[in-house]
Amino acid sequence: MTGSAKRLSVSNSRQDGVDADYSRLTIEQLDIKRSGNDCFDVSLGEYVVVSANLKSCEDKGISAGEGAFVELTDVLVNDALIGLVSKDGANLEIDHGKVKNAKICIAAYRK
Repeated sequence: MTGSAKRLSVSNSRQDGVDADYSRLTIEQLDIKRSGNDCFDVSLGEYVVVSANLKSCEDKGISAGEGAFVELTDVLVNDALIGLVSKDGANLEIDHGKVKNAKICIAAYRK
């Protein structure tokens, strides 16, 4: 999928707030609250997010995996198990970021 959005808002999701794989997406404002799993989960694609406000993520605030390229200009993750994750060759670039109330702020690993 290829596309863009000025604003994407998700709240009270049972699983991932946003789960996008094999996509090329640009999002100006991303707001996710109360996600039952990851707030923003992407893999194998290109993702640009100008501003992200992610709150109450049961697992990860941002999960980038399997060769994804993710560019974030300004991100706030508040209340997550893990704030930011880059796994399995993903490239996660953040200009300005803040993680609050997380057990682990940043992680990188291979499954």
